[in-house]
Formats: sequence, C-alpha cells, structure tokens
Amino acid sequence: ATVGISTLEAALAIYRSMKSKRVKFIKMDEEDEKELVIKKVRTLFAKVTPETEVENTKEFLHYHVHHVPSAMEEVVGIIFDQAIKLPIYCEVYTRMCVKQVKRELSLNDNVSNFSNAVVARGQEKLSSREDEDAVKEKQRWAEMEAEADEEKREQKHEAFLKAQDELRLRKFGKIMFIGHLHLHNLLSIRIIHTRMLDLLNSVKHMPEDLEDYVLDEDALECAVILLETIGQSLFERNAAAAASEVAADQKVRHPLPYFFPLDNTLATLEAAAPLVNDGLRERIQNLLKLSANDWIPERNGSEKKLLDENDNDDSDKFSYDDDQETEVLIEELKRTAEENAQLRSAVADMQTAMEAMRLAVEQTRKAMARLEEKNKMLLELARSTVN
Repeated sequence: ATVGISTLEAALAIYRSMKSKRVKFIKMDEEDEKELVIKKVRTLFAKVTPETEVENTKEFLHYHVHHVPSAMEEVVGIIFDQAIKLPIYCEVYTRMCVKQVKRELSLNDNVSNFSNAVVARGQEKLSSREDEDAVKEKQRWAEMEAEADEEKREQKHEAFLKAQDELRLRKFGKIMFIGHLHLHNLLSIRIIHTRMLDLLNSVKHMPEDLEDYVLDEDALECAVILLETIGQSLFERNAAAAASEVAADQKVRHPLPYFFPLDNTLATLEAAAPLVNDGLRERIQNLLKLSANDWIPERNGSEKKLLDENDNDDSDKFSYDDDQETEVLIEELKRTAEENAQLRSAVADMQTAMEAMRLAVEQTRKAMARLEEKNKMLLELARSTVN
C-alpha cells in the first residue's frame, strides 16, 4: 500500500512539474485537436447551470478554443443550440461567451475569432437555416396528404405538428439568445435592426385586401420576444442619444448606430395585433403597456400588498450578531466553493492531459507502424539489390 501511495505521489509530482514548466506533449493533428475541443465544449455546455457558472466558465476558458480556428464555427454552433434548448439559461451562456471574448482580445492583439463567429451566426436570418426546415415541413405535409392508410396518416399528422412546435421553439430560443448577446455588446444595434426588419416583413408588405392574407405569426412573436428582452435597453439608448443631441444643439438626428426605430416597431406590431391569434395579441398588448410605462414592469396588487407587509414586518430583520454570523457563513461557503472549483479544475487538467497523452500515444503508434512498413520496404529493396 505504501509503494502504491508513493508511486501516486511521484506521478502527481511529475505532472505538476510538467505543468509548471509548460512542457508540451507531442503536437496533435489539427483534426484530432478539433475533435477533442468540440467534444469537450459539447460535454461542458450540456451541464452548465447558474450554480456551476463560475467553475464551468473557468473550464471553458481553459480549453483555449481560439487556438483551434477550424473548430470555432462548431463551438459557437454548440452554444447556440444549447441556448435554443434551454433559453432560461441564455444569460449564463452569454456571460460565458463574454469572458471568452475578453480573454481572447487580451491575448490576441484585440482580435477575437470567437466573437467573429458569434457575429456571423447572429447575422444569419431566421429564415436561412429554417428554410430547410420549411422545405422538410412541406415534404412531410405532402407525404401525409398522399398517405392512404388512415392510421398512418394520423401518425404522420402528429409527427408533423410535433416538428412544427419544435421549429417554433427553436426560433423563439434563438431570438432570445440574440437579444442577450446584444445586451452584452456581442451583437451590434445594426444587426438587431436588420433582424427586426426581417421579422416584421409580413406586416410591412400587407396588401390592401386582407381576405386571404396570412401574417407570419411566428416571426411576429419572435419580434415581441426580442423587444421583451432588449426593449428597455433600446429605450435607454435612444434616450441617451436624444440627450446628447440636445447637449450638442444638433438639428439632425443621429444615424442608425445611435437610434433604433422603437416607436415605429411598436406601431407596426400594434397594427398587426387585430390580425393575429388571441395569445399573440395579448402579448403585443402587454408589450405596448410596458413601453407606455417606460419599460418598467408594473407590480400587481398582491405584489404591492406583500411588499407593504414585508416593510412593516420587523421579525425577519437581522440583528447585528445575526448579520455577522451570516457574513462568516458566506465567506466560509465562498472558500469552500473556490476549493471545490480548484479541485474540479485540477481534475479537468488531468483529464485533458490524459486525453492528450492518449492521442500522442496513438499518433506514435501510427508513426511506428509507418516506420515499420518503411523498414520492410528497405529490406525488400536491399534483398532485391543483393540478388
């Protein structure tokens, strides 16, 4: 048992020495490195939660994804897909992206390939990727209509409706993530404005005769979700730009980078409200109320009552001693969390090193096999020469 422990300690000492000296393992092939990074990012983002954000962010930064340009598009795609699946964590994923961009800018002369990949993905029209899904929808519909068997036709109809719902949720999740990326300055106001024009396209081009005209309700709901996410930020941005105009005594409005046509956008949604389903109409009306209240959410009566009761209730107030004990407890929890994060980081380092060693061994094995083949060829050539 003593030998086993000493052997383990020796191995750990060697590993720490290698890590401190930044000894590099045998360089991996670009494809192997790309595969490894993509695998690690996919595994990591599948387990990200608000509670694990700090340690997961450290692990993500440790991957140095900017060193593998060939993997960048897929890495960003994984993050977008995860945000689409779990839009409630959009803010967490966005903060992790921000940390990666800041790290990259500080190390790479203010250039961020990761940021460029995020922008490229964010600039894609909602229809660009979903067009393929729309084609598939039409194919599914045609197959369903052509099905003679009633039972199979019903099954295909259910599958069609399920696919439609999944596509709608993907659209809503993506536009929410785009909003959060804008709030953290990873997507510009120009991109947001272009996206909004796309979403409102079916309203802007309404014919005079609306009898058979159908609005793109999914796109309009995406517009509402986007404004619910960034409406207050746009309002504050426009207010600041207007104030700067007054201060500078300018008569001409600033161009697009400063002003977003928020009022026109809301007016377009208001015009569409009578023509959409009840749920979307109510959502538009709530958005208009929020805008009229300077984007400050109204508290309902029960919330106000609860706040008043809490203000008058002294039973939950901390005494000085309670507050002191709480601070000590919080500090202890912080230290414990930091220690756990360090341990997890060390384990992640070991796992990365082991994976790199595995790939290096595999490459060495391949090189030895090639060398062995070459030796065989040389031996055969020598024999034929002698003969």
